[in-house]
Amino acid sequence: MTSLPLCMNSYSTLSANVQEYTLGLPVRRIAEPNYQECDVYDTSEIAPGDYIKPVDDLTTLVKDKLGENGVGRFYEFRDYSDGWCMGKGKKVSHQSIAQLERFVRLAKTYLPDEPSIFISEEGFLQLQWEDADDLDIEVCFGPEQFEYFLESSDEEGIIPSQNISELLNKLFHTEL
Repeated sequence: MTSLPLCMNSYSTLSANVQEYTLGLPVRRIAEPNYQECDVYDTSEIAPGDYIKPVDDLTTLVKDKLGENGVGRFYEFRDYSDGWCMGKGKKVSHQSIAQLERFVRLAKTYLPDEPSIFISEEGFLQLQWEDADDLDIEVCFGPEQFEYFLESSDEEGIIPSQNISELLNKLFHTEL
């Protein structure tokens, strides 16, 4: 996998080129990656089954939003290898990094500076910050979905990554 440069202004979505394989068994359909360019500044939805191209670093915009401590934690998490949590933790997901990047770009006006950053056992990055009433808001960035928690309403849920505008509306009460 190659790294995207820090100045990269677009990600790619993954669409499947399907090939058939037989091994003396019924035909199995296996998808191979085929990346299509997708501008990160475009707020249109990603089609179901599409993926943001994985990345392994943060852009300056995201680094500025996370602040020095957050960026330091990100690099610490990025250096974790499989097995970091008593043999159960997975290394950071590069698609999770890309989803975090996409989220921050779209929510930069509404997201407070220096949210806390964490990593889940599954290798997914998480952001946590407090609303105006000092109640927690948490978002976990999976490769295909966002998991969120709003302490103010005791609401938690899962939103497919192609519906990021729905997530932003829930978190910030705004339409993009």
